[in-house]
Amino acid sequence: MSYHDPCHIGRAHGIYEAPRNVIRRICNLEEMDTHHENARCCGGGGGVRRSFSDLSRSLASKRLDEIPEKAELLVTSCPLCRSNLEMAAEDRELIDLIELLEKAIC
Repeated sequence: MSYHDPCHIGRAHGIYEAPRNVIRRICNLEEMDTHHENARCCGGGGGVRRSFSDLSRSLASKRLDEIPEKAELLVTSCPLCRSNLEMAAEDRELIDLIELLEKAIC
C-alpha cells in the first residue's frame, strides 16, 4: 500500500504523519518516490482539472508513476485527489483512508 499526500492536507495544514500512522496500524506502507512536503500534486485541486484538463491528466499520470511496484493499492485522504488519480489510473486501485479503515474493521 502507498499513500498520496494531498496538497490541501499536507502543504496547507502540515498533516503528514497522522494518515501514515493509521495505515501503518493496518498494513505495510511503501512510500512513493516523492512524499510529505515534497509530494507531487495530483492536478485535481485548485481548479486545475476544470481549467487545464490536459495538464491535470498529465500531473496525475506522473504521480501514479511514482507508486512503488510492491504497492497494490493507493490510499489518499482527499476526494479531489482520488477522483483525479482515478481518471488517469488504468490498473491501479485507489481508495480513501476512510475506506481503508472500514475494510480493516469489517
